[in-house]
Amino acid sequence: MQERTANRGDEGQWKIFKPVRVDSKNRIGVVEALESLVYEHRFDGNCVYWSFDKEQEIMVVSNGELGSSRFENYGRSAYYAHNGKIVPPSKLRELVDGEISTGKEAYYLADSGMQESETCSAFVLTMEQVSREIDSIKPVRISA
Repeated sequence: MQERTANRGDEGQWKIFKPVRVDSKNRIGVVEALESLVYEHRFDGNCVYWSFDKEQEIMVVSNGELGSSRFENYGRSAYYAHNGKIVPPSKLRELVDGEISTGKEAYYLADSGMQESETCSAFVLTMEQVSREIDSIKPVRISA
């Protein structure tokens, strides 16, 4: 798979725009640039948080709760260290335009602010979402 670039209009380039293949168990790989999304939960081990951006109807993966009315929390899921993969919750996968299913591609999208804040985050887009105008997507901004 080839890494792609995406513009953000007047704001420049997205820092990360990377496709990943969805495997037979709906798992997607965590790319090296996004390893900071994984955090250590004291009972459940390595995990990621899942949210739904209600304004843009996009999945968001992060290392903590986003804590804004813009986002609906879908809890956490395990990070499978042996293969570097995560699984978006099924109820969350049902909300988005397009499919996160076996053989499809999902796309990570993040800018520097999303990656460098205390709560690191990235969008997880379907092929259908990517094929629309992604320049209109607004980055996640978490206030401390």
